[in-house]
Amino acid sequence: MGKITKFKHKRKFWEEDGLIWLYTSDRVKAKRNCYALDKQIIIDIYKYMHYNFEKDLKDGEKYEKLFGQYLEKKGYKIEYSEGNFKDFDILAQKDKDMITYEIKKDFITATTGNLAVEYKCNGKLSGLAATKAEYYVIIDEKYINIFRTKEFKEWIGMNKKWFKIVKGGDNKKAFNILIPRALIYNLSFVETLPIEYLNNNK
Repeated sequence: MGKITKFKHKRKFWEEDGLIWLYTSDRVKAKRNCYALDKQIIIDIYKYMHYNFEKDLKDGEKYEKLFGQYLEKKGYKIEYSEGNFKDFDILAQKDKDMITYEIKKDFITATTGNLAVEYKCNGKLSGLAATKAEYYVIIDEKYINIFRTKEFKEWIGMNKKWFKIVKGGDNKKAFNILIPRALIYNLSFVETLPIEYLNNNK
């Protein structure tokens, strides 16, 4: 076994046969429960476990603006919410149509295989549970996932016993429902677009 590297979060990693390996628990248990990860996934885990609220906020605002620019290319006039406004992030208008969007970013989906859906933070409803937006958008590393909010909430409510709930975010005060990404592909109330639509403003 190669040299073990210790990080601040006390998990143990080592490199062997061109792969990074991770002990998930104490040494005795780890001998039965270790698994191989590539280096990029280790970097993603390290970033996730060293959560930076200010950076995450800036990243969220960045992708909110990019999604707004995408809508502008579609002919919508865009207004962004300000401050701690929980009803929606973007108001899009075209002719007589008015559509509202809540924008969230989840850039460890490739690592976890899940979309994290926040519903409570600091003891109060937040995220999907608090929004009044017509559409709930989760942007991951590869896709823009645009859910019709009402149906998304109903679907989670009917299937919540199958989903894992984890703490995350700033000081682990946010509660997130983890939805396996594979489950959303055939849902009638979600539109999935490639991330390049934001980067290239198609």
